[in-house]
Amino acid sequence: MGFVIKESLKSTVISMIGAALGAVAILLAMKMFSKAEFGLQQSLNRNTSLAIYFIIMGFDYTLLVMGQRYHRDHPKRGAFLRFSLFLPLLCFLVSVIPFILFRDWIIAHVEDDHKYLIEKYYYAYPLITLFYLIYYWLNGYVRSIEKATFVFFVNEILLRLLLVGLLLSFLLGWIDFTDYVWMFSFSFVFPILIVLRKAWKDRGFSFRVKEPLTKEEKTKIFDFAFFHMMIIFTGVLAFQIDGYLFPSLSNQGLENIAVYSTCIYAVSVLRTPLRVLGQNAIPTLTHYYDEGDLPKLRDLYKRSSLNVQILSCFLCLLLLLNMHNIQELANFWKQGYESISILIPILLLGVFIELACGLNFEILGVSRHYRVSFYLATGYLLLIVILFYFLVRSYGLTGAAWAFSLSMMAFSIARSVVVGRLFQMSPLSRDSFRILSVSILCGFIYFLPSIGHPIPDLILRSAMVSIIFIACCYYGKIGEDVPRLVNFILKKLNLIKG
Repeated sequence: MGFVIKESLKSTVISMIGAALGAVAILLAMKMFSKAEFGLQQSLNRNTSLAIYFIIMGFDYTLLVMGQRYHRDHPKRGAFLRFSLFLPLLCFLVSVIPFILFRDWIIAHVEDDHKYLIEKYYYAYPLITLFYLIYYWLNGYVRSIEKATFVFFVNEILLRLLLVGLLLSFLLGWIDFTDYVWMFSFSFVFPILIVLRKAWKDRGFSFRVKEPLTKEEKTKIFDFAFFHMMIIFTGVLAFQIDGYLFPSLSNQGLENIAVYSTCIYAVSVLRTPLRVLGQNAIPTLTHYYDEGDLPKLRDLYKRSSLNVQILSCFLCLLLLLNMHNIQELANFWKQGYESISILIPILLLGVFIELACGLNFEILGVSRHYRVSFYLATGYLLLIVILFYFLVRSYGLTGAAWAFSLSMMAFSIARSVVVGRLFQMSPLSRDSFRILSVSILCGFIYFLPSIGHPIPDLILRSAMVSIIFIACCYYGKIGEDVPRLVNFILKKLNLIKG
């Protein structure tokens, strides 16, 4: 358990650095590209990443969970790896052929003033999807051998450094927008080689079949992968649905994507603790569940959920209390993004409820009840599509934000109730309500007068929130890990004796 928390802290730091790099990339793209070009970039990245969750068929997650069961010395490991790679590659071929054959029909149904951009760079979509397929499969393998921190480094830092490098090249006039799009498409080759090298060094990375899988085993693996594909697909779709529906619901689709995707990115940063802790905890959760050690399973679930709640409350405070500063800086940087101070708080409602509900996806995912998670996710998908369709037509961008939050809240609460009934565990504890009280106390910082320029005001408010929040958690002994982490840092700084 200590390993999980330690690795999660490392991965969280890496992810936050990556989030900062991502913010730099978004700011550069907002400044340099037109809203339509920026919307196309977001469409390329987000639509292909959404498509890959369907094409990879859940086998990246299957590698992470079942890789513990078909371990390095298992005679069927080679057959398992072959099976988990062959089906996604076959699915890619089946998907890309009609995408190419029906190109004109697909483009004709795009109702956007800037659809000439989609037509010009149409073939970048399948190219990026292929690279994503290879990269995600390798990611699943490397995470299964407990190298999640390495994967987070490549995902969050290396990929974004490459993106920032391309944007700076565009800024300096070394490349034009066409060069940028195609170089962005091929930028995944280098990370693929890096992750492949890490996988290659593992002695379990072999496709040699010592013993074949039985038909029953293949059916069980496929069933597990398919259900998780649909679960993950719906979750990702919630954050990327604008890329699919805005072009058909609005004649300013790409421009709306530019604004909405910026807000979605801002709130998705807050999901970092849940994502990091969840991925690091999956191998250990799988082990505890397979061993039938429910006390340890419940303890890890509750402890991890509390850590997610602490980090998410802290990040929510930093974002909300500086919203006016963020809006002012956005207006200075690029006109046309005046609505982000309205959209982000609405989106934040749904994300906050999801974070407060803890590691429910992970618990259901490693158990025999994973189908329940699929049924809930299907309802979630239907709800968000229906709400998005009607609310966007009536209220535009604000309607999209409410569609996201309302569906996310309903889904998160329903999943938490199911986990409570199946496993007799709850993500909430006495410390959860103490964290909420500390957050409300820090919220009064919002009413302090601004000191003028947004950057000094942002720094001052962030510093005040950090000091008050961390001090309350430390002296209030909220949870086990925050006081322990603060003591570790103080010892390293020689401020207290070991």
